[in-house]
Amino acid sequence: MADTIKNFMWGYQRHFRLTMSLSAEKLFHLIDPALSPGIFLVGCRTADSAGTAVAVEPESNFWLSAEELEIRWPEARPGPLAPVTDAASEGADIRKWRRSMRQTVKELIDTSKNFPAGRRYFVATPVEVGHYWVAAVLGLDAAALKTYGYGVAEENTVLTHDGRLEFLLQAMIEIFLSRAVSELGQPDPFGNILPGSELLRTAASQLVDSLVFNATGQYESNGFYEHCVRLSSAFYERTEAAGTMVVADRDDKNINFEVRFGDPPHLSDIRKARKLLQTANDFDLHTDGANIYGLLRRSRSKSRLKVNFLGHRQWQIVRGGRVLLEVKYDEPGLPRPPYNKEQLAAALLRSFPTLRPPQTENLLRLIDGLATARHGAMLVISEGAAREAKRLRFQATPIVRKKLASALLENLSTIDGAVLVNPRGIAFAIGVILDGVATSNGNTARGARYNSAIRYQEYLRTEYKLASFIVVVSDDGDTSFLPNFNVATPERVIAPEQLYEEIADLTRYGKSLFARHDSDMIKVLFEPLRPERDIDIEQMRPGRE
Repeated sequence: MADTIKNFMWGYQRHFRLTMSLSAEKLFHLIDPALSPGIFLVGCRTADSAGTAVAVEPESNFWLSAEELEIRWPEARPGPLAPVTDAASEGADIRKWRRSMRQTVKELIDTSKNFPAGRRYFVATPVEVGHYWVAAVLGLDAAALKTYGYGVAEENTVLTHDGRLEFLLQAMIEIFLSRAVSELGQPDPFGNILPGSELLRTAASQLVDSLVFNATGQYESNGFYEHCVRLSSAFYERTEAAGTMVVADRDDKNINFEVRFGDPPHLSDIRKARKLLQTANDFDLHTDGANIYGLLRRSRSKSRLKVNFLGHRQWQIVRGGRVLLEVKYDEPGLPRPPYNKEQLAAALLRSFPTLRPPQTENLLRLIDGLATARHGAMLVISEGAAREAKRLRFQATPIVRKKLASALLENLSTIDGAVLVNPRGIAFAIGVILDGVATSNGNTARGARYNSAIRYQEYLRTEYKLASFIVVVSDDGDTSFLPNFNVATPERVIAPEQLYEEIADLTRYGKSLFARHDSDMIKVLFEPLRPERDIDIEQMRPGRE
């Protein structure tokens, strides 16, 4: 079948969208897969070119169509660029026009008759690619955004141009869209898969610098994020970093010093800063983001920006009683909200469709008890639990089948290894050291317990075609679920048998996106479809050159 692009902007527009979609997942899944990121592109034809006035990628099987936008575009689009007399004026006019077009695209998206409920969209500044001005559009789950404090109040204020970042997700969105703009600015943009962890650390650093500047007005506070990273990792006489710093302007009249330092040390002097943090037991240190000025009697004010050091390489930034950023072992993030029991029950039923209500309730009680345990633990729920207990008997402690209660499970889970139960809540082994197969789905930012669960679940699925549900509780109290039940599963998915021939065709192209990322391609193709990921198979082929 001949490959064609109806709304042609440039030859690699489909590849670009797919790589940006995968990059968005790599970034936002670090916070929560429930954010469900997706990417699409909107192009506006330049004034001196032929072709359709508006293009949308993907161009089929998608809620937004070029036909709809083209009908509404003439009355909504920004006016033509005004004549200019010099290069400086031309640059200013183009920047103004690009901002105007971005706002126009945003309004057209938000007022579309087919706008998908429960989504929020953020539009990047358009870039001239070929004969089109192309804007990348990032979609995220509205409920998940609100869960993490990014709600309706921030509508249309992502790229504010004044440097005022207030939320980690806001910084992540801005960083991601700015990188998408940079990628579109490359010749014949093909798209590179962006490093999620690197983007997240950049977003966290920029957020912290913005928060400190907003609190103090000090530009010299740049680098505060790295100072906190180093300070949290420093020991003083074998004790871990613990204490609080209040971030405020050095001339703040509401600051009442208990002890004021005559020669305030700079935060970059980590040894001295760590020694002073040791004195902040019943007091707080005062900093303006650059220097440490003294000790304050512990304030009950929630309006202050504070940095809480919670132990070795663990710290958080708090304001108004809300954690704006937490960093654990140099990995930025946000506190995970408590899991939704209704969603968890639905996820258990998806994994084990024959569960009866009493059995579901029993599993929920077991999971609740495990999640509140004050130690790391793992619970593996599988139809093959009895058989697996026999197979793994030499690396486990098999037990006579026993229906578990929450209190008993909490005790049995205190030793290393997993507790192996069937969907009826009957245990067959404890202290199970899981095996599995190597997989590209691991997460190096997570510990051995979490990654061994991923490998074991993959093994059960590929070797025995068995469904499983695994609960992983880390030593610091975070609870993870495999599969992650926060990701909504749409009704329609791509059938693997429909894709085999197409995958083979794709890999024959010399400049295939997937020449070096075959596993990532498979991951993209086989995931459940979402609004921006509603992929027509023909769209997966490389564009015409």
